[in-house]
Amino acid sequence: MPPLLLYNQTCVGACPQGFRENFEGTVCEPAGELPIIYFPCMILLFLALIIAIGGKFSSKNVYGQHRVLLSFYAMGGIADGLAIWAQLLFTLIQGELWHLAIPGTALFANYYLNMLYTRLWNELDPPKPKNEEQLFLKEVKLINKCDRHFDNWNGKYQNIA
Repeated sequence: MPPLLLYNQTCVGACPQGFRENFEGTVCEPAGELPIIYFPCMILLFLALIIAIGGKFSSKNVYGQHRVLLSFYAMGGIADGLAIWAQLLFTLIQGELWHLAIPGTALFANYYLNMLYTRLWNELDPPKPKNEEQLFLKEVKLINKCDRHFDNWNGKYQNIA
């Protein structure tokens, strides 16, 4: 006897027209809905973890300063971005356009936080000017601020430096 499926709070032997079994084979769900797929994201995060751990043993890790969790977090951000784009695509395929608000908001927040991070990074470590002879006052202040941060770090971690 095949296993029973739950449909409208009753047990049925097979799903009616327009419905299909869920992934676990326990419930009838509408056939038009796309199932949640955890597996690709899990594979991406597992690969990110392997790469992050492998970086600790890399030949470029000369001073032993590789941070596994920070590397995993950075690569996990890539997997997160890919998952948001996939959710956006699946929502478009499904045709429920008002559902685009959720992945759209997540994508906007992701890019906004990355923009803020880039702005902060450029303030702490400004890019090299094209013509070092003609620096503006703002650029000189940023370079001096960066040097001050480096001097503080260098004093704190003298043994590593």
